[in-house]
Amino acid sequence: MQPSPRPKPLETAKPWGMPTAYWLGNWDEARQHYALANELDERTGDVLGAALGRNNLAEILSDQGHWEEAERHFRDTDRIVRAASFLSAIAYVRSNLGRVVGRLGRHDEALELLREARDRAADVGAGTQLIEADARIAELHVFRARPAEALAVADTARRGPRSIMR
Repeated sequence: MQPSPRPKPLETAKPWGMPTAYWLGNWDEARQHYALANELDERTGDVLGAALGRNNLAEILSDQGHWEEAERHFRDTDRIVRAASFLSAIAYVRSNLGRVVGRLGRHDEALELLREARDRAADVGAGTQLIEADARIAELHVFRARPAEALAVADTARRGPRSIMR
């Protein structure tokens, strides 16, 4: 039996490297970490883990302005979390997808996605996701040149999740 090859530095740093690189703004390095993590998840049969990793990768791509590529990853992740009935992940991914679709100029579709994200977050009691969806809806209203609607949504979000939970 041959000994296992020594892990590459990127593999060794996997648990801490991804968020550290991301939050330090080293997005290209973070993308490498996420790609490796996704590959490892796929090789071990963790379909859901790999999908959530693609969501993280898509967030970086979105932050870098690669909206079309980010949308593809978000849609792939959305398909998998829906199939798994992972409700809080559906809310999170739909919010991310709504944000990127809005930035692509498809405002009506974005609003529909963000409202669904908000509803799913409320259904599962995910207060942080609920506020994030509202913030993204407010941002979308700004893009649509509807400041009064943006302020109304932002004011509701500002009051916090307790005021808007079902």
